[in-house]
Amino acid sequence: YKELPKRRLVGLASSALVAGTPQKDYLASLGMPIDRIFLGYDIVDNAHFARGADAARQRSDELRAELALPRPFFLASARFLAMKNLFRLLEAFARYRAQAGAAAWDLVLLGDGELHSALLRHRTALALEGSVHFPGYKQYDDLPAWYGLASAFVLPSTSETWGLVVNEAMAAGLPVLVSRRCGCAADLVTEG
Repeated sequence: YKELPKRRLVGLASSALVAGTPQKDYLASLGMPIDRIFLGYDIVDNAHFARGADAARQRSDELRAELALPRPFFLASARFLAMKNLFRLLEAFARYRAQAGAAAWDLVLLGDGELHSALLRHRTALALEGSVHFPGYKQYDDLPAWYGLASAFVLPSTSETWGLVVNEAMAAGLPVLVSRRCGCAADLVTEG
């Protein structure tokens, strides 16, 4: 019954522009003819992230010291909201650290939001103070350097319409770990 009003609304449109395959399939399920659904608006400036990441890698030692970054590290960048699943990420990271031992990477969480204090407390409860870093929110122009110094990118969201940070990380040349609940996963991520 919740889909009925959506079907009616979709029926009034002659075409649609959507982010990716999951969104295209959803509109088709609501009755939009597949040949009238077009892909293509969740994009980033790939060159901005590729150039910036490459420049950061060329100055890696200097930037790591300046930003107090570990080597190697997983990077996550998100607003600190429940749907971003950051508490679960910290729990999974704690299990990873226990299994990997001395070879374990660190985790850097860029961003800020209403759950910041709770995430800091959770980090403490999991005894991860020395291996999980919270450098705060970073502006668009600063992001390529963080991607360039990271070893892999993580987006564990339980709900994400697309997830442009995955586009950014991949443009910077990073391997990505992405929740299947992220809209971009079907189009951008190849398992394995």
